[in-house]
Amino acid sequence: MNRPMPPPAWLTVVEAAQHARCGTKLIYREVNAGRLQAVRVGGRREIRLTAAWVDNWLLATIPAHQPPATIPAQPHDAAAEGGDHGSTP
Repeated sequence: MNRPMPPPAWLTVVEAAQHARCGTKLIYREVNAGRLQAVRVGGRREIRLTAAWVDNWLLATIPAHQPPATIPAQPHDAAAEGGDHGSTP
C-alpha cells in the first residue's frame, strides 16, 4: 500500500519563518531570548522547531485584551464574476 508521506515534524528556521509569515531574523531573536522553543542540532546556528511551538509562540504574542484579527467579508459583485454586464442581447 502506497501512503502519502506525513509532513516533516521538524521545521528549519526558514520553514518556521514561512509558517509564521515573518523573517528568519525574528525567529532567531525569539529563540535566543527564550520566547520561542527550539532545539539545537549540530552547528552553532542549526536549530529545529515544530509547527506547534511556532503556533504557541504566535498565540502568546496576542495581548489578553486584543482579540485575534479577522478578515472582513468581501461584498458579492456579480459583474466581477462574469454576471450581467448591463448589455441586452
